[in-house]
Amino acid sequence: MAQLDVLIRKRSGMKAKLTNFSNYISSISASGIISELQHELQCRLNKYEALYDQFDELQVEIEVCSDKPEDEYEERSNFEERYYALMAQARSLLCRE
Repeated sequence: MAQLDVLIRKRSGMKAKLTNFSNYISSISASGIISELQHELQCRLNKYEALYDQFDELQVEIEVCSDKPEDEYEERSNFEERYYALMAQARSLLCRE
């Protein structure tokens, strides 16, 4: 398997992690019992904050290996938009009383 294929598979795994976090945020947003979940959310938020740096490192490798790096820039943009929206939503939930 070519290096680019391996990197793209790794990126897919990171995107899946972000989807899992999104699903979790959605489930607790719908819950009226936020205070009981805030500690769990804080733990998860701490874990997912590191995901961006991991993604960025991997994405740079993909862009370097790609024959058309401009095609990969949209992946970066989509991930960043989703990542920052989820981080903001999680922090907002932590501020709820």
